[in-house]
Amino acid sequence: MPGTHSRDKGARGERELAELLGAVKVSGMYREGPDLQLPDGRFVEVKRSADGWKRLYRWLDDDASVLAVRADRRGWLIVMHLEDWLEPVEGSDDE
Repeated sequence: MPGTHSRDKGARGERELAELLGAVKVSGMYREGPDLQLPDGRFVEVKRSADGWKRLYRWLDDDASVLAVRADRRGWLIVMHLEDWLEPVEGSDDE
């Protein structure tokens, strides 16, 4: 059935990230809205692509830890490696 592979790939990605973040998967088939809810109440939309974000990875691999991107007439987006994003969160318990 067309689309089954993509749907399954997306669901696997959602489950993987939910486990890494301690999040709850809130998305479901035919249900609109974000995919995960973090313990602090924020929501996360999860997207996977075979190679659609190669350029993002290249930009981040140029010694930058944070990438800021913006489309015309849209707000700024921040892109970073998950490990870098989790680092301050994990270290906050040490305060």
